[in-house]
Amino acid sequence: MKRLWAVLACVFITGLAVAQEGTKVSVAAYMSDAKYAAYEKVAQARAEELLNDSKYVVLDEAKARQLKKGWVDLADPGHVITAEEFVKRAGKYDIEKIVRVGVSVSVKPVLGLFYTATATAEFRLVDKSAKVQTFTLNEMGTRGVPPSDGLTEGAAISNAIQRAIDGAAQRAGLTVVSPALPKGVPLVLEAVASAPPETELAPASAEVAEAPWVSAVKLNKEMWRGEDKACVAVSPDGQVGAVGGYTWAVDRLGGLSRTYGGRVHLVDTAAAQEFNLHTVHPVGKRESGEDGTSAPIACGFIGNWRYLVVATGNVLSCYDVERGAETCRLKLAGAPKQAQLSVGRVGNGAYVALQTDKAKTYYRVVVAK
Repeated sequence: MKRLWAVLACVFITGLAVAQEGTKVSVAAYMSDAKYAAYEKVAQARAEELLNDSKYVVLDEAKARQLKKGWVDLADPGHVITAEEFVKRAGKYDIEKIVRVGVSVSVKPVLGLFYTATATAEFRLVDKSAKVQTFTLNEMGTRGVPPSDGLTEGAAISNAIQRAIDGAAQRAGLTVVSPALPKGVPLVLEAVASAPPETELAPASAEVAEAPWVSAVKLNKEMWRGEDKACVAVSPDGQVGAVGGYTWAVDRLGGLSRTYGGRVHLVDTAAAQEFNLHTVHPVGKRESGEDGTSAPIACGFIGNWRYLVVATGNVLSCYDVERGAETCRLKLAGAPKQAQLSVGRVGNGAYVALQTDKAKTYYRVVVAK
């Protein structure tokens, strides 16, 4: 029965799009915050593009702008349009529907290096009989639905708006030929002689080894393959935890010799559920020049839960938790066996310090070139 309903739902949605082919519409886009009014044209253009792709006939730009200017009540998202009002305001434009697109955005700078933005969009379709259909998208910025990053505020906002409109349009049954993808800004570490004197470097690896979420990590425990806990950290906002594992395997055909590796488990602390895994070193022979341990001897987060830094006895790596991608890998000298990561900020600068049993080194957080 569930499968039947799913099939019927697909038929209905497809039929909705097909049934609207040739329907004449006009788009009116609004930003909820007046300071972002300049981005209305981004929302307008994207909505019109998707309607065109779905075989609607979209009112030309000049007439659409004229209609919007004369229909001031459309700016109010709570305004209820009547059939009489529709005819009075839109009758001369020979359209069958008005598509009101409402967009809200939120944007903030991150570590003084880039901007990150989220957006919500509402598609409200009103026809001549005042029948209303509303479709929204507002999950952006939650784990699994990343925000939009950009080196400029405008780039981040524009990408977020396009993605929000794509999502709302898909729920409305429109065709989205080329969905806008979330843009990301990869962070890397750049070695520096020292951090500024006024930097207060606070330990990134908190004493959280006994936190309830740590037990959610299932370390590999087999006869010939295993994993030992090596480091534990939690993000500054408390949303994500990291548990490093020192992995090993026994070669039963090669004289019972062992090979080693290292990885970090990422955990949703609220749900106590593992959701991502960063392999720092696969189980196997070390490469030339790797004289230290493959275990993650220190791990910590930069800024928030989205960026992880991990140190082994050979490398220091950066990992974008949100997008599941390693963004930097720097060689470490001296084959350290123990380490502690610290992070700190001075104005718009973000720094990482790595204190090992051999030395203390400093790195500045920068955007990858």
